[in-house]
Parts: sequence; C-alpha cells; structure tokens
Amino acid sequence: MKKVLFALFSLCACMVACTENPSATECEVIDVKQPKFTNWASLLSIAEVIPLENTNSSLLTVASKCRVEGNLILFQDFKLKSLFVFDKHNGKFKYEVGKVGYSESEHVDFLDFSVDTEHSLITILDERGTTLFNENNGKFLRRDRSINKSGTDYCRFMVVGNDTLLYSPYKDYSISKLSQDKRIEDLRKRNGIQMENERFFSMDDNNLVLPDYGCFVIDTYKKGKLYPKYLLDFGSEALPEKYISDKYDDFEKTDNMKRYFKSVQMCFENSKWLYALVVGPQQKYYMVFYDKNLKKAYAGPLDIEPVSYTHLTLPTT
Repeated sequence: MKKVLFALFSLCACMVACTENPSATECEVIDVKQPKFTNWASLLSIAEVIPLENTNSSLLTVASKCRVEGNLILFQDFKLKSLFVFDKHNGKFKYEVGKVGYSESEHVDFLDFSVDTEHSLITILDERGTTLFNENNGKFLRRDRSINKSGTDYCRFMVVGNDTLLYSPYKDYSISKLSQDKRIEDLRKRNGIQMENERFFSMDDNNLVLPDYGCFVIDTYKKGKLYPKYLLDFGSEALPEKYISDKYDDFEKTDNMKRYFKSVQMCFENSKWLYALVVGPQQKYYMVFYDKNLKKAYAGPLDIEPVSYTHLTLPTT
C-alpha cells in the first residue's frame, strides 16, 4: 500500500512540476515502464520512397528539419542554412528560399521554419525576426520584426491559426505566444536549463508541445492556451526532479547520467496513434507508439540513431 501511495505522489509531483495548468490531472497517463519492445517491423513499414532531385541548384548536405506540407517537401539544410523545396509527388526540385546574407530576405542564422498552406506562406525564423515567402514560387514577400528584436530570444516557433507559438531555452518562460495584435504572452515557465531542440509538432490538426528537459507531460495548444494531454510514465526510471537545475555544471552532470529517461525529443499524433521519441538510459533513443483505441503502448530502444527531425507518417490501422 505504501508503494502505491508513493507512486501516486511521485506522479502528481511530476505533473505539478512540469505544468502550471490546474487541469493537469485530466491528461492521459501512458504506462511505459520497462520499455523493452524491439519488434518494430511488426508495427512499421516503408510505404513509399520519394528520391529528391539532385541538381546543381539542389545539392543537399544534412537535414536539420524536413516537413511534408500540402504538395511540398521542405528540406532545411543544416550546413547551407537554406530551405530547399521539392514536389511531393515526384521529388522534383522547385526552388530555394532563405539564403545567407544581410539583406531583408536573407539571414545569418536559420533557426526554424513553418508553413501556412491556407495562406500559401513559408515563414523562416532567424536572428532578426521572420521572413515570409510565397509558397507557390518562393518569392520574398516581407520581413517581420515582431520577435527577436534584440537578439535570438526565441529559436523555435509554430504558426497555429492567428497565433504563433514561441520557444526559448533562455527566458524565464520557455513557451510563449505571439498574438495577431503582435503582443507576446507567456504560457509555460521554464523548468531548469533547456536545449535548443524542437518543441512544436503538428499533424492532422493535432498541435503538440513538448515538455521541458526532465519532464514528460506533453501539452496540446488550443484556444490560446496550453493543456496537458499525455503523461509518459516511466516510473522510477524517469529523471527525479531534484536533478533539474538552472546551473550549467549541474545540467552537464545530469545529462551524462546513464540511469534515467531525460527528455522527449519528438512527438506526433493522428486519430489512432501517438508517437514519441525519448532520450533514455545509457543515452539511447527510445520509441513509444501508443494505440489510442486499445490503450496499449509499445516502447523500446531504437536500433539506429535519428540524425534529424524528419517527417513521419503514422500508421492509420
């Protein structure tokens, strides 16, 4: 009985520490204790391969992010700091946007990008704000300086309707939103030292926000607010709250610990499945596939290391 009460207390403490929303108890708890599943071939298969056209204008290096949006494949090149756009159906190269430079249409540091298919816009986040391009032809439209006015305050973003979600690993609040009237509202307080990795993932109108380092409550964004949606319960293997710190030396020691699950790196959801990629014991990557209908989780180590945030198509059956 004492063990049960202790487990419940620890679970509640984690939820309170990782979210300020009073409705946190409404999120769905996913049991991923003892994640040893390895038969990924029984769940996953490659449905289609689309080779991207290799031309003198589209010589790619390493992807820092890749998305499929509408009829386009968008490849953010880490080394070239540019965005290459291809046709989704045949892989033909269409155009390049966001080159390195100092003009209004250029940047020094390519931080992130977002696509608004409804308004045919591609938006790039850089150290001076955002640049907007026409999705149909890649033509530069304008620069917006509503964010990053005094340096790189925010390094990741996602456009949701008339709002723009913002992520900062440096400010007191890690998650904020930019409203249509250009006001910034803080949504979630930062929980210790954070890294400059992805925070926002969208699929089939499911807008998910990853937790901070050391937390495992996945939020959803709707009607201008963050709401806890899923808690990945790793039991005693989840990083204890006492190791979360605002000091870099403490953070390095914690990040090098080999015993615990530490952070959620990726997350997608459709009508049937939730997928998450997590950094676990021995610094290994673990995958979690959660069947939302059967309430069953498949969790275990990934046999290869992911090299970047790439587009993922979840199974629908």
